[in-house]
Amino acid sequence: MIKKQPIARSCGISSVQTAKNDIRYNTYDNILRYRRFSIEQYIQWKPFNGTTIVINNNLHYEHNENPNLGYRTFGWSDNFYANLSQKLPWKLLFYAVTYGKVGHSPSGIYYMQHSYYGYYFSLQRSFLKDDRLTVRLGANAPFNNYWTSEAETVNGDYRDYQKSWNRARSFSISVTWRFGSLKANVKKTEHSIENDDVVGGITKK
Repeated sequence: MIKKQPIARSCGISSVQTAKNDIRYNTYDNILRYRRFSIEQYIQWKPFNGTTIVINNNLHYEHNENPNLGYRTFGWSDNFYANLSQKLPWKLLFYAVTYGKVGHSPSGIYYMQHSYYGYYFSLQRSFLKDDRLTVRLGANAPFNNYWTSEAETVNGDYRDYQKSWNRARSFSISVTWRFGSLKANVKKTEHSIENDDVVGGITKK
């Protein structure tokens, strides 16, 4: 499924940052001019028995501008999410997920976020009657020690580049117990309503 959104234009409140005599001033004003165009895609595919692939992404262009000062930020970016689920022998269920953003995404007229991504895996199995007990093993970014994120602040001729590192690799185990039961069957009604006032176009009396 592909959904295309027309170009959106709007005005809004945005921060105004100025510096004078080594003093930084922050205020707000109705100066933001904003445009956005996006295309969204959603795909669900079952190529094999027990295999399900889901892909969801949003490709968009954003443009932020302060016409009074001549400041602007703009760029293309794509937010994506992909999920693979696979049924395995012995009632095992495997998940692989990846997500992130490609490109440059502006936020207001001063801030620009760069690309990032993440991924994790999990393996789970249910036990006992009606699969009441579920045990899941998870691994978040098992092949990466750290995540890096990059951003940029733009204010006229001034540019500030930021890069940060965060721990990525982690492992988890979870145990879930389901109480009660869910009955999916619909009870058949014993009686029905029949409107037989009109039969064959002739009204009964």
